[in-house]
Amino acid sequence: MQAQDAEGHSRSVPVPLHDPVKKGTLKSIIRQSGLDQALFMK
Repeated sequence: MQAQDAEGHSRSVPVPLHDPVKKGTLKSIIRQSGLDQALFMK
């Protein structure tokens, strides 16, 4: 997946193709995406 940070720079973010995704893996993906963690909460 490609994500853009606040400055408009692109970065690649890994997306696991399995369930369940471990909590630490998800936190790492969120951090790497540069997006607000609230976007991932239900």
